Formats: sequence, C-alpha cells, structure tokens
Amino acid sequence: MKQTIFIHGIGTGIATIVYAFLIFTAQKQGFFSSWFYITSLFIYGLGMYLAAKKAISEDFKGVLRTAFSVFLIANALYYAFDFALFNYIDKSLAAFQADAAIAYLKPNTPLEEQIMMEENIRSADIHNASSLLKNYLRGAIGGFGLSVLVTYLVKRK
Repeated sequence: MKQTIFIHGIGTGIATIVYAFLIFTAQKQGFFSSWFYITSLFIYGLGMYLAAKKAISEDFKGVLRTAFSVFLIANALYYAFDFALFNYIDKSLAAFQADAAIAYLKPNTPLEEQIMMEENIRSADIHNASSLLKNYLRGAIGGFGLSVLVTYLVKRK
C-alpha cells in the first residue's frame, strides 16, 4: 500500500504543478484566482480517489489514511513548487500578487485605512519557507476533510 500512496502522491503532485504552471504561463492573474484553487482540488481529489480505490479492502480508517497520505505528499510537492516559483523562477510574482490583492481590497477599505493596508500587504513575505510551512499545515486540515469525502465515496458501496 505504501507504494500506491507514494506513486499516487507523486503523480497527483506533478499533475497539480503542471496545471499550476500552465495557468501561470497563460495568465498570471489566473494563478491567484479562487477558480484556480477550486479546480486544483479536483486534481487532488482524483489522485486520492484512485489510490483509495486500490485500498478498498481496508476498513474506513485504512482508506482514509491512504487518501490523506496522497494529499500530504502531493501538497508538499506543490508547496515546494510555490516556493521555487516565487523565490527563483519569477521573483516579481510576489509584487504582482500584492498589486492584485490591493486592487481587490481597496474598493472595500475605508480611505483612512488604505495606506496602512497597502503597506502591510507590500511588506508581507508570505512565500518564505516558514510561511509556506504554516500554510501547508493549515492546508492539511482542508485536505483531511477532502480525504473524508473521498473515503466516504469509495466505501459507500
């Protein structure tokens, strides 16, 4: 089963990275859209589902462990890609993301708070290793929820 988890985790991670890179190269703005994040969950879900199907003979906990392990491996690969993308591949991407966030938030921010908001966004270093690790761990919570859903779908028969 460990081989299945590893293969599906790596495959799902690579598929997610390829998808992210295609979105990034096609249109940087799309890389920051909620649509991108929602659709990438389908890639995670598919990889988890395929691995969970191979563990169908196990109890609910065993299938859940398989699905969640695939998510953790795939997401670790994605966050490594995110780190490389922002810190090595396109160092201007963080400024682009800050501009997009400011443009999104500015219309809904009171005038007297806009300058401080802009300074806070521009000074935030959210793509360093420490911040990405925190995001990875937070993402594991959602990944566990997705794992429960996938496990339910696999075991409901």
